[in-house]
Amino acid sequence: MNGSQSAACNATASASGPGGESGLHYFYCDSANDSEVFPDGAPCHLVILSNAHGRLTREVHGRRALKETHPGAVTVVPKGTPVGWWWDEPLGCSVLALDDSYVTQLTGLELAGGDGQTKLQFVERDEDLAIASIAGMLAGFTAAQGEARDTVWTDSLARVLALHLLRNYAAEVPGRESLAQPERSRAVAKAVAFIERQYQTDMSIEDIADAACLSPYHFSRLFKRETGLSPHQYLIRKRVSAARELLARHDPGSLSEVAAAVGFYDQSHLTRHFKRVFGVTPGRIGTHRESRTVPLLPTPALLGNALPA
Repeated sequence: MNGSQSAACNATASASGPGGESGLHYFYCDSANDSEVFPDGAPCHLVILSNAHGRLTREVHGRRALKETHPGAVTVVPKGTPVGWWWDEPLGCSVLALDDSYVTQLTGLELAGGDGQTKLQFVERDEDLAIASIAGMLAGFTAAQGEARDTVWTDSLARVLALHLLRNYAAEVPGRESLAQPERSRAVAKAVAFIERQYQTDMSIEDIADAACLSPYHFSRLFKRETGLSPHQYLIRKRVSAARELLARHDPGSLSEVAAAVGFYDQSHLTRHFKRVFGVTPGRIGTHRESRTVPLLPTPALLGNALPA
């Protein structure tokens, strides 16, 4: 991109913004040795989803740091934020570029500072399944159609993305109620930590509830209210995400071995849930590992394809 769009990035989908101009762009970037620098900040909000393991140097607001990245890692860069990345090994990522008008007009709130820029925060997270789902739907539609021409559909995704950013990445504006979701309760935090440590094992809802020190009934209701997923859905998504990372390796082993390593009963169990979340079979990702023509992203899981409770 380098202030606009680098040669390593290919635009694959866009949506028309409220004013008629393009308001949502999707890029897939794949380069072995490159840099992406916005010294004055990008003219839109950038949401970056990593597709590879590696190291890079990141600079934001003049401060540099060496960062490690992995498939599924997310970076949200608000409009106008001076930022840059430098790397010297093969890396790939998906980039969503969202026009600020979606953020400001969607809610009717004036989330702008004195310079008129929406106060989203610069945030780096290990994963964000909602963002991965939106990027995956754009990537999947593009792979099937060649170009996302359905502006009504992509405009809807742009609005979903804007709302998600407001709810999860917005800075608190003085005098207004924060749009960010509240911090997780201690019980849910314990449950999430338990799942992260033990997802490979044969665990039940009762086991997770015990880790949270709550009855299964009250725990399930609290967990769903705070995370938006049932405990079973969260566990399945953790397992398929772990399987995706194993499949991204050069020699991940057989599908049966991958299934066993992440806690599924067998290969068919893994394949069924993997396809429901990511829109492709595990074997397809393994086939395209070297060419990297299939982004390791979820597809329809966010909108209307929830996992069974």
